[in-house]
Amino acid sequence: MQGSFRKEQESSRRRLLQRKKRREKKNKTHLAFSPSLFSTLFSLVSVDERADLLAALEPQSPAVTAGGSAANTLRAVARLGAVLGSSEVEELESSSSTTSSSTSSSSASSSASSSHQAPLRVAWAPVAGADAQAAFHAAAMATAGVAVLPGCTTAAAEAATGTVVVATTPDAQRSFLSHVEAAGPLVWDQSALAAAASCRLLLVEGYLWELPGASEAIALAVDAARSGGALVAFTAGDAGVCERHRGMIISALDSGMADVLFANRAEASALLGGGGEKKESKKDDDELLIPADEAAALLASRVGVCIVTDGANGASICALGAKTTVPPVWGPLPPVDTNGAGDAFAAGAIFGLLRGYSVVDLGRAGARAAAAVIGRHGAAMSSGEAGAVVEAMEAARAKEARSEWRRRVFGGGGEVSSSSSSSPLTTSSSVEEK
Repeated sequence: MQGSFRKEQESSRRRLLQRKKRREKKNKTHLAFSPSLFSTLFSLVSVDERADLLAALEPQSPAVTAGGSAANTLRAVARLGAVLGSSEVEELESSSSTTSSSTSSSSASSSASSSHQAPLRVAWAPVAGADAQAAFHAAAMATAGVAVLPGCTTAAAEAATGTVVVATTPDAQRSFLSHVEAAGPLVWDQSALAAAASCRLLLVEGYLWELPGASEAIALAVDAARSGGALVAFTAGDAGVCERHRGMIISALDSGMADVLFANRAEASALLGGGGEKKESKKDDDELLIPADEAAALLASRVGVCIVTDGANGASICALGAKTTVPPVWGPLPPVDTNGAGDAFAAGAIFGLLRGYSVVDLGRAGARAAAAVIGRHGAAMSSGEAGAVVEAMEAARAKEARSEWRRRVFGGGGEVSSSSSSSPLTTSSSVEEK
C-alpha cells in the first residue's frame, strides 16, 4: 500500500508541473500584471471605509456576531462536545462497542480530565484588543462553553479588535471586507502556553501567519503542546494567506509541527504553488486549481492527516498512507450561506478525531457539521444543530458496530461499511490523561 501511495504522489507531482507549464504558457504575456485570484473575495479596508460601509448597511439591519475562523471552529467543538453527556447519546453508545475519551481542543489550548461522558473542555487564546468588541466576543464564546484565555500580548496593546464584514449573495457565496489594526509582534501570554502544555489537541489558526513574529510564536506554542504529548492541527486561513506565507507554512509542515492540516481546494493549491492568477471564468478557476484528491496526496507527504474540502464535491482525506473521498451531506433546503462551512467541517472532524472515529467517519462528521450551518445565515453552530450532528453520527456508528458484531458472531451478514474497517485515528492510547 505504501509503495502504491508513493507512486500516486509522484504522479500527482508530475501532473502539477505540467499544469504549471500550461498555465505559464497561456498567460505569459500578462503574468506579471495579474492580481491575485483571491483579491476579489478577500479585501482589506481602512477604518474609515469600514465606517462608511456599516453606515450604508444600517438600513439592512446587519447581524453582529462573534466570528473568526478559530472562534467558529472552537465554538462548534464545544457544542458538539457538550452533547456527549445527553441521555440520547448514552443510550446509543450502550449498544456500540466503541469507546471514547474526554479530550480538549483550543487555538492555543485547553485541558481536560476524562470521566465517562464528560463534555469536552475547550479554550481559546485570541489575538484581540482591549475594547468593547473584544468583550462582546469573549462573552459570546463563554456562552458557548469556550473558556477565554488571555491569549497574546503585543507591542500595540491599544490596537482595536479586528472586524470582518461578510457580504452574502443569493447563490450562497460570500465576500470578506476585513479591517485589521496594525499590531506588534505576536507574543503569547504565559497562561496560554501553560494551557498548551496540558492540552490534548492544539489548533493553530492560519491567519496567525499574517502577524509579525508568527513563525517564532507558533513554534513556541507547538513546542509547549508537544511537551505534553498533544496533537497539533493547522488550518490554512485563506488562499491569500497561503500565497503570502507559503514558505513559512511549508517549512513548518516539513519540520513536523502539525499532525493534521485542514485546507480547502484553493488554499491547498496555493500552498502547492498553483492557482495564483486571476481567471476570466469559474471554468478557468477549476482548470488552474489542483484537484482536491491530488492536493491532499501531495500535502500528506508533509503531514500525517491532510483534509482538503471542495464544496459540493465533498472532501478528500489522506491519512496513514490511504486516501478516501467523503461526499457532502445535503439538508432538505438548498444552501443559504456558506460562510463558516469550512470552520464547521474542521470542528466535526476534530470532534471525530478526539472520539476515536475512523478516517471515513471523521470526514462524515465534518460533512454533517458543515451541512448544519449552511442552511441559514450565520456561521455559529447552535446547540440544537450540534445535538443533531452528534446523534446522527453516534447512531450510524452504533448501527455499524452491530453489523460488525453480527458478522463476527454469525459469519457473512453482508458487507460492513468502509468506516467500520478503516484504520481508526485513535489519540487516547498515545496521550496521557491530564
